[in-house]
Amino acid sequence: MLAAAFLAGLAAICSAVALPGAITRREISKASIESPTTLSPGAIKFMSPSNRTRSTLDRRDDDPYWPYSHCGCNYTLNHKDTDEAVKGLTEQLKSRPRFAGTSIYAISGTTVAFLCRWKSTNTEQLTLGIVKPLLPIINDRCGPYVAGSVAGTFPNKDAGAGYGFWLGYMRFYPGTGVDFCKAASLSKDRTCSTGLQSTSHSSS
Repeated sequence: MLAAAFLAGLAAICSAVALPGAITRREISKASIESPTTLSPGAIKFMSPSNRTRSTLDRRDDDPYWPYSHCGCNYTLNHKDTDEAVKGLTEQLKSRPRFAGTSIYAISGTTVAFLCRWKSTNTEQLTLGIVKPLLPIINDRCGPYVAGSVAGTFPNKDAGAGYGFWLGYMRFYPGTGVDFCKAASLSKDRTCSTGLQSTSHSSS
């Protein structure tokens, strides 16, 4: 009931775009698309933060909440589907010299992983090296296999001018009419109690 109500609210806000016919719930998409697709709040593969140093991605103008994150705290994800969707997304970034579309995504089972530019006029090169350091931040803030997204920016570019993107994962609901690029920033929750960051703070 909670998931249905949340999806209904998102569907009223977001515009629907039909998924390409080649994509099914059991496939990982390899296609780049120029506009967002259909779906709901959701998911990604998680990496432990224990062996990484604090990156400049973790702060912006001394703002402790940068990069901005949005968590679907009530939406846990299937582990296998999430791992495969995230792998499918990162493989797309490996296989091309630059990502110049508006958004790309990968679907596996019940999870979609996505990468969406803030503005269609932003065609800066987006590589795996820029994206990969953000994945552990979603894990830290939202928790392992919890739907979430995080804001990313381009080196030496002004995020205020639209040079940014959303990276995240969420549950995949075929035919719901939800635009995941818009849904990426709808949740008001910046963190969840399941987040590794919250757990480490509460135990210290």
